[in-house]
Amino acid sequence: MAEYIIFALISIILSIAVEKITDFMISGQKLTIMSKINIKWFCMIAVLNLCVWLICFLLHKTAPIMALVLCIGFDILLCIAIEDVKLKRISNAYLISLFVTAIVVTLIDKSMPWYIHIFGCAMGYFPLFLIRVLGEAVKKQEVLGAGDVYLSGILGLMLGFQNDLLCGIITSVVALITFRIIRHKKHYDKMYAYPFSPFLTLGFTISLLFGDLIIEKYYDLIFLII
Repeated sequence: MAEYIIFALISIILSIAVEKITDFMISGQKLTIMSKINIKWFCMIAVLNLCVWLICFLLHKTAPIMALVLCIGFDILLCIAIEDVKLKRISNAYLISLFVTAIVVTLIDKSMPWYIHIFGCAMGYFPLFLIRVLGEAVKKQEVLGAGDVYLSGILGLMLGFQNDLLCGIITSVVALITFRIIRHKKHYDKMYAYPFSPFLTLGFTISLLFGDLIIEKYYDLIFLII
């Protein structure tokens, strides 16, 4: 029980940090420790953070350090998604911080070999890199930001091959459906640039928390059919 309380307290502290950073990005006001907290914004972040942190700890109870690092990565990713939505950019500082976190996860993960994380990195990076290069060659404009490509590779490094494949499927399906709906309702043309990192965040979160269960059920279904 004490471990859950500790994790909950850490998640609340980091929720405050995320609130201050993202509120600074949105409002442009000076960032200080004593700056006033946006209660509504903080509550939204704190509830989401608590759910992810506690579920992650429950799933990685035998490796609490691993759970802690993964949750810190989630908070960095949350900042990236909010920045991308509000400012249409991804700061290098966030990408570097998340990359360092992914390296730590790779080094301490006992559930899979390190090279599975490397395969995950390749799985996350190269498909989006090709989409970016080919898209620019065909449409003569940027179709996918470089930050999104790097971010996908970093998340692949953190998740490993199988969970990153699941992350990619979830991200792609949800993004395509959302783009269709928004384009229809807002009457955006096909050249409108959509932030992609929020969908990566969703795919990462589902894969992080439920990826092993989903993959296990998928294999059970395949074996049942066969």
